[in-house]
Amino acid sequence: MHIGFLYNHYATHQVYHSAPVAYALSARHPQIKTSILCADQAQLEAARRIGESMQPGHSCSLVQLAVPRYAAVADKLFGNFTFVRKRAVLAANKDFFADLDVLVVTEVTSLALKRYPSLAHLKLVAIPHGVGDTIVGTFDKKMPEFDLVLATGRKKWDRLCGEIGVVENKIEIVGCPKMEISERQDKTRQDKTRQDKTPSRSLFADENPIVLYNPHYLRKESSWLKMGRLILDYFCDNKKFNLILAPHVILYLRKWRHGAFSLDRYQGFPNIHLETGSSASVDLSYTRMADIYLGDVSSQVYEFLFLQPRPCLFLNPNRLNPHHYQEKGIDMFDFWKTGEVVESMDEFDKALNNAVANHEHYRAAQKRLVDYVYHTEEGRPPSALAADAIVQRFMGKDP
Repeated sequence: MHIGFLYNHYATHQVYHSAPVAYALSARHPQIKTSILCADQAQLEAARRIGESMQPGHSCSLVQLAVPRYAAVADKLFGNFTFVRKRAVLAANKDFFADLDVLVVTEVTSLALKRYPSLAHLKLVAIPHGVGDTIVGTFDKKMPEFDLVLATGRKKWDRLCGEIGVVENKIEIVGCPKMEISERQDKTRQDKTRQDKTPSRSLFADENPIVLYNPHYLRKESSWLKMGRLILDYFCDNKKFNLILAPHVILYLRKWRHGAFSLDRYQGFPNIHLETGSSASVDLSYTRMADIYLGDVSSQVYEFLFLQPRPCLFLNPNRLNPHHYQEKGIDMFDFWKTGEVVESMDEFDKALNNAVANHEHYRAAQKRLVDYVYHTEEGRPPSALAADAIVQRFMGKDP
């Protein structure tokens, strides 16, 4: 059997959600040929780094897929508006995919492979990237088309079955492989700190509280267009806090489409760190470092809380009404129960300064949601659970 793990994007954020499964599958089931397939060098390097932190003994092959020349040219012309390369890569590499029995993906674009007769045998497995509640991504209406969906926890199971219509026997709960990487990296970092006998370096020179501002890219739900500049201006004038701006990586990849503006005027402030897309924005470096989470609808709030319960503050300048979605059977804003929600800058200063003091009020909700979102098993990491679920489903054998 040959199982492939596909990364067909422009950023590396999706790699972290399933690459650990590829390495675990290869190490636990060496009789299976396992390949990691990447559309560009950045994703290939991210997968390689993850492999270095995983258990030894795997035999994964890393493959950079062919990208048609026309797609590369079109990307240079239209890349700020739309992603041309993704479907072109699928079409150009269909002969390679024909050699696979199972293809594991992190998004729904790959379902386009089902239209090729030569790939009728290919089973598609989804490990959706992110654990958020928005409709984009995990809760796409196409999710029932997958042969198997691996969910991070009971919350995804409940919504995929009840809201999206995925049949129960097509879903397995395995936990979140990305958080497993975080634990491995954290241990490596602690070991290095002990060896060096020096504390790990911080982004800031002082010990003031660090606020992580993590706006999403979706215009209808994001705080960026209406409050982004106001938030940055606030921290320019308020040195009591340090700020890490680390938006969803898509915001600046498709900057014109999503309204990303120049950050030049905010350069040089000692209490502001600007991030628009390096590996640190997707590998949990900032979520581990921050004291307070500031966001809108990004799934990173769950990652922030999984690492450690801490104060959260949410921005809702679009005045979205959670009850409107709940009446339609969509629970999109459950995470807004983990911190105060403000709609304007008039409320922001007081909410931020009270965030730490008010944290106890939200601690129980944070724990409840983390337990609902993330499945964990003592002694069985998510990568192993996911690898065994794939093998059991498609080889008909117990791990």
